[in-house]
Amino acid sequence: MLLALSILLPRNNIVTVEADTEIVSYKLVNTELSIFDVQGADLYSDPFSSEPTEHINQAGSYIRLTENTNVEIRKRENDEVVYITLSTKSLSVGSIYLPNGSISLGPWANLSIDLTLAPVPRLLPFRGKLTLGEDVAPGIENILLSGSVSIAEQQLGMFSRERYLLLESKLEKGDRVLVRSATKDEGAVSDGFVRVTYGETLSVVAHTSDGEVHVIRFGSAGYRISPSVWARVINDPSLSWVTALLGILLLSVELVLAITQIASRAVDHEGRN
Repeated sequence: MLLALSILLPRNNIVTVEADTEIVSYKLVNTELSIFDVQGADLYSDPFSSEPTEHINQAGSYIRLTENTNVEIRKRENDEVVYITLSTKSLSVGSIYLPNGSISLGPWANLSIDLTLAPVPRLLPFRGKLTLGEDVAPGIENILLSGSVSIAEQQLGMFSRERYLLLESKLEKGDRVLVRSATKDEGAVSDGFVRVTYGETLSVVAHTSDGEVHVIRFGSAGYRISPSVWARVINDPSLSWVTALLGILLLSVELVLAITQIASRAVDHEGRN
């Protein structure tokens, strides 16, 4: 009974998504993890204009986004520019801070950042609801290229801090990945970052302890990445000795029964003689 409960009862998991992708989007839920460098950016404040509102070339220029801002980042491998589109239903997506002032933004903005001006890798941290890739369809130019999903689960024990690798699943080129809440019909909050590097695609790492991964795969209905009970039995080190002991006990019982049957047959045989 206790073994069954230890196998079936839910535990705390950390779901990690890693991907190389040409497009990533998320909806921010925390402004403290929304600050990143915008040196080399052309700022477009009007979605219907092809002329930039500002050229931001000063070192030390950065943007701070507001809560509930939708962020979409696009970059292909050989692009010298990374494109960041910001939108919100409120009044402002945030502000850009320069060494000599600041720029308040409206409900929409687009940043085209020239990476040749500062070719060192840039990290864009976030806490938000994450989507990777795009549905494969005519007119789509940016997709997920590769990646993986792993789940690290808490070992048996209420106060245990030890974790083990419960499951690992590979993502395929063209997948669309959504990190969803395991208990509600909405996106789960992930903590992560996007690494933007000159001459490479976007590299994304994100973690969540309150979500599961949904994969939409071209040509299929998609699927949900979720570990089975059997995966826990096989991989949990704290259960392995229990299952091994149970196996030994069952083998011992079988052996005792076999010996008893042999002895009983021997007695019956001697009785008939």
